Amino acid sequence: MKIYYHDGKDVSLFNRNPVTISADLSYQDDPRLPHQDEPPLPKIPGVQTQFAVHLMKLEHEKQKVAAQLSPDYLTTLGIIHHHWSPFDDIVSNEEVDNLAKERNYIHRDTIDISRMALGTFYDDKIATFYEEHMHEDEEVRWIRSGSGYFDVRDAQDRWVRISLEEGDLLVLPAGLYHRFTVDMDEGIIAERFFQTRTGWTALKRSEETEKNSVRIEYLRKRAKGFSE
Repeated sequence: MKIYYHDGKDVSLFNRNPVTISADLSYQDDPRLPHQDEPPLPKIPGVQTQFAVHLMKLEHEKQKVAAQLSPDYLTTLGIIHHHWSPFDDIVSNEEVDNLAKERNYIHRDTIDISRMALGTFYDDKIATFYEEHMHEDEEVRWIRSGSGYFDVRDAQDRWVRISLEEGDLLVLPAGLYHRFTVDMDEGIIAERFFQTRTGWTALKRSEETEKNSVRIEYLRKRAKGFSE
């Protein structure tokens, strides 16, 4: 698991103009990206474009590391992390089962995020995962194979990128803004855990989510260092 500040640059899925997320982190223009003066792609609701997805992938792979962070930094955001190899079945499954019991996870499933598994829905699915959002329940992923990224917001509203590989298990607290994407290998299989059988709902960041009671409770706990 590698953790570092995202450099503050993102590419809108329906616009070739780079969008600044956090101006306090430096960025150098990538020659592979279109010039800022080029006209935007048409904004067509519900339609994904291969070009926009390609730009997004290039951007993911070229992120500059502003500051390398220790895994312990995640605890300041209320994030729990473990590494249990899926090939060490006896030990890993026992550890995961204990975690599920401790945190009241009553349902689990496996998600395969790849072009082979999702077919024509792949690009739209990746775009949905990459939209900034929160949940009213914990989001839990145990990576069984492949690799990808979770981006999470820190206390200064900066993006922190978490690079996940096989065996990494991440518990994101309810109310934390985040997003997810695969890397250039375009494939990841993860086991997900839920506290209800209906799962959780993604709530896109908005003025409404800022007033959400779960979000407010998360901010309160973060301010106290999750000491309660």
